Amino acid sequence: MTRKTRGPFDWINFANKEMVKWAKQYFLEKGVLIQEPLNSTSFQQGLDIYKASYGNELLLVRNMKDAWRGVLQRKSNLSKNRVSITHSISSTHNRQLRKLASTKGTPINKTLESLIDGNYSKLQEEKLPKSNKNQQNTPENYSLINLNNVIIKKEKEINELKKRLGELENLNNELLNLIQRASSLLNKKEKKIYLQIKAKLTQLENQQG
Repeated sequence: MTRKTRGPFDWINFANKEMVKWAKQYFLEKGVLIQEPLNSTSFQQGLDIYKASYGNELLLVRNMKDAWRGVLQRKSNLSKNRVSITHSISSTHNRQLRKLASTKGTPINKTLESLIDGNYSKLQEEKLPKSNKNQQNTPENYSLINLNNVIIKKEKEINELKKRLGELENLNNELLNLIQRASSLLNKKEKKIYLQIKAKLTQLENQQG
């Protein structure tokens, strides 16, 4: 059985209009216009034209495949809220980055993200104390702190007054009981004074209650 030879454009899905349109544009940017209908035959003809003018048609096809993979990668990144970045770094840093990725057992892009996350978190932590300090020094916060201190102080004073009031009430009751027990020894005038004192003490007690 004879094995079918793969053509240079077997990787193109000609049912995919977007892909075919992109491939035609790619050739156009190289100075070759692909004629209708757009299929493997017309693209092969375009490749022959390119070969006749520039040569090295295999390199063109290889670069074309890589470019299409880049298109798909960008679309994938966009759907996942990711972006592709291109920045030149020194060969030393590139070697160190690859070593870090190898040690962590993660892809280079994940290693970069991890390094960025770590340093960004440290930056935020360094800014946080300063931010809190500035926030605490605002006039509004000073007013709230002072108000809270005043409330605490007044609550302590109220508790102390309640304690003293309780002691006075106990003394008052003891005094009334003592006077009542001694009332049998009083004369008429003294009993009158006793009843007046008792009435006033009772009135004060009711007012405090």
